[in-house]
Amino acid sequence: MNATKNKAWGVFGLAVVITVLATTSATATTPVADALAALTDQLAELGTAIGEAGAMRAWLGLQFDDPERVALWRALATRLPIAIGGGWALAFLTRLALGTAIRRLEGREAPTWWVRIPIAAGRFLLIVIPAAVFAATAAIIVEVMEPADPVPTVIFATVAALALGWMAVAFARGVLSPLVPALRPVPLADGTAAYLFVWARRLINFLVFALLLTEVAILLEAPQSGSLLLAKALGLIFGLLLVVLILQNRATVAGWIAGDKEGLMGWRLFRERLGDVWHVLAILYLGVTWAVWTVEVPGGFGYVAGNTAATAGVVAVAWVAVWAAGQALRRMFEVGEELRKRYPFVAERADLYLPLVRRTIAAVIQIVAALVVLGIWGADVLAWFGSDLGRDLVGRAISIAVILAVALAAWEVANAAIRILMERKDESGQELVRSQRARTLLPLIRNALAVVIGVMAGMVVLSELGVSIGPLLAGAGVAGLAFGFGAQTLVKDFITGLFILMEDSIHVGDVVRVAGKAGTVEALTVRTVRLRDLHGVVHTVPFSSVDVIENMSKEYSQAVIDVGVGYRENYDDVVAVLKAISEELRADPDYGPKILEPMLVLGLDELADSAVIIRVRIKTEPSQQWGLRREFNRRVKARFDELGIEIPYPHRTVYFGEDRQGNAPPLRHRAEPENK
Repeated sequence: MNATKNKAWGVFGLAVVITVLATTSATATTPVADALAALTDQLAELGTAIGEAGAMRAWLGLQFDDPERVALWRALATRLPIAIGGGWALAFLTRLALGTAIRRLEGREAPTWWVRIPIAAGRFLLIVIPAAVFAATAAIIVEVMEPADPVPTVIFATVAALALGWMAVAFARGVLSPLVPALRPVPLADGTAAYLFVWARRLINFLVFALLLTEVAILLEAPQSGSLLLAKALGLIFGLLLVVLILQNRATVAGWIAGDKEGLMGWRLFRERLGDVWHVLAILYLGVTWAVWTVEVPGGFGYVAGNTAATAGVVAVAWVAVWAAGQALRRMFEVGEELRKRYPFVAERADLYLPLVRRTIAAVIQIVAALVVLGIWGADVLAWFGSDLGRDLVGRAISIAVILAVALAAWEVANAAIRILMERKDESGQELVRSQRARTLLPLIRNALAVVIGVMAGMVVLSELGVSIGPLLAGAGVAGLAFGFGAQTLVKDFITGLFILMEDSIHVGDVVRVAGKAGTVEALTVRTVRLRDLHGVVHTVPFSSVDVIENMSKEYSQAVIDVGVGYRENYDDVVAVLKAISEELRADPDYGPKILEPMLVLGLDELADSAVIIRVRIKTEPSQQWGLRREFNRRVKARFDELGIEIPYPHRTVYFGEDRQGNAPPLRHRAEPENK
């Protein structure tokens, strides 16, 4: 058993002890006068029994002097060993015959409890069969010998006690299985099972001895006072054995009760204090039980014994229920290895809630069991649950628990779906690159859902607690209206940014121009876009200032290039050279992958003053148009120089007018830059 289970059951068991002590005390002293009178009478009888030592000596002397008593003891001495020996011999042979079947069952694998329990039950039956053979054989031998009374009665009592003890030990062996851990139906460590079996066998053997001794004393007509004193003494010894068992396990059980350091501070302190005094409460319970039995309060011992047995049954059923619920929850929350590798957060969330759910279910089962135990010991708890107040409180508690569970389940489902979308991986296990829209909107949606679910659940819980949520809703509406008027620009930024992101107009890494600023998008929020221009300047632009978005790198780009050549050059020859340069670029290992389609010649675009402008266009990957354009121009310059194709530059003609004779002066041409 793990620490949590040990802690829970230790606390539950000691709570039962406290309840038993309180109720037993009340039962044993009601009415007080009758209890005191019974106590006085029993003490007087015990005193008389102790004082009648002479009667016991006379009875013992009679066993040696009276011929009938001597004959009785002689008959017992001869027939009892024969009956027991014959029964034991046949039982031993039966056990040898069943040994192969028992060993076969002990060697079988039983990985699950529903397989283990039937095998353990079959093994128990095989172990018990020799005890039944022993009892039957001994009885037959006694009938054959036909001894005089009371010899048969004494022999039958002895055989019955031995067979009962044999079966009880066999049952303990089957449940604890100290030597066959694979067939152990209860989750105990090997050392713990062996320790408990030793003590179970010790207590069973003592009870059999005590029962046999007292029964034989009665059958042999020992004085009633002596039999009474013997029974009380044996009961005291049995109680002392239990006290030794309690003291041996004082520290272990205290550790179980104290448990770990989880939970509320007050609850932890209560567990620690209870762990310190649990042995005192247990010993006190044993003392009260022995006193009630010894004093023979009318109906007291039967009441205590019956209720104790019923309490033990309730505790056992509750323990099995908690264990079964834990196994079922473990299987329900179990995450497959493939899913754990693909989405680790799913396993993290399952591992997070599994202890909480397990503790909650265990607490509910223990509370129900504690209420049943209180009812067993006379506390009328069902009457309170049947009252109007009890029904109202229980109904509200169940409603709140259901609301919180539904809200938590809705949040976990939404959170898991969003995280799966954000962390989806391909078949090779590589995480898929999500768009900026998804990376921005999905966390926003998740946070919004958390707020909405939390607020709605909180409102409904407050309503269940009797708090009027109408004023809260009205106040929230007024506050929202005031916030909206006071933050119009902020709201406009948010709404505009939300729609821009939903339309997927901009991604991180795009080259855009917004609000008169151009640059590469470095970050996006639902309120602003951050750009870094060619000079390294960062511009943060609120979405409320964005009227037009110019995205120069969405999906693909176009490198538009104007090539100027002289008027004397042949257009078709120049176009052929440009196409050849384009094909060289496509074949280049560095630039080729960036070109999506062959170059498109748009034609002779302009007849300029000093050049013919030919326009071409190359489709490229996003944001690659500028680099490809520079490389294309470099190669055009080198090829035109190689082929002698003129790349003209602007010329200016200067006219000086006419001389006095009316002759025009000679023209002088000089090349000047166009900007001079």
